Amino acid sequence: MKNLAIFLLAALFFSGCSQKNPSKKDVSIYVSYYEINGTKQQLQIKTVQNFVEQNANVPFFGVANFLAEDKILNAYSLAKGTINVLEVNNSSINLNKSSDTLALKKANEIKFYEIRPDVLESVKFSSQNSVCSDFLLQKPVHVNIATNYYLRDDSFFASIIEANFFYKKGAKILKKEFAYNISEAKTLKEAKEFTQKTKQLFLNDLQKLGRLLDILCTF
Repeated sequence: MKNLAIFLLAALFFSGCSQKNPSKKDVSIYVSYYEINGTKQQLQIKTVQNFVEQNANVPFFGVANFLAEDKILNAYSLAKGTINVLEVNNSSINLNKSSDTLALKKANEIKFYEIRPDVLESVKFSSQNSVCSDFLLQKPVHVNIATNYYLRDDSFFASIIEANFFYKKGAKILKKEFAYNISEAKTLKEAKEFTQKTKQLFLNDLQKLGRLLDILCTF
């Protein structure tokens, strides 16, 4: 996956996903990963030049096709070197439309994906009320997160966490586990040895949640 992702990100930043000089050809890759429910799934990431918005505040990348769910969502690049997908109350949104960003702030369920050359994160925030309101009021926000780490030869493993998250207070972990997609015995052993340091690894995965919600709730 790493080599494919690097190729795709290179296409984004250097050969035609620029809004000023769009490429004539779309670029597409397929990525396998573990979802927050522990199932192995696959998505297709594709640049779609015809959909580029000329005056967009948030750079539009293309679409992500979630094959198991037969669902297509908009993909953006919120930071250099990343591809991001956002779903609000089970619907795709346009981050360049004020009505959609308002819906984001009022949503009781927010699903977020971040794809980098060596990591794919799937995060779902949910709340009985508005996720953003409860977050800013320091009320608990339920979170499920799967962080996929990619190794050599397209092998990967994932940390999967379920927790209640409190703004500025940390998180209470309700469930945690690992899933491995590694066929080579030596690589599997190395991965399992690495994941023995579970406390630090889970802590790293959870520490990003506050910053992520801060960004999403202030669009």
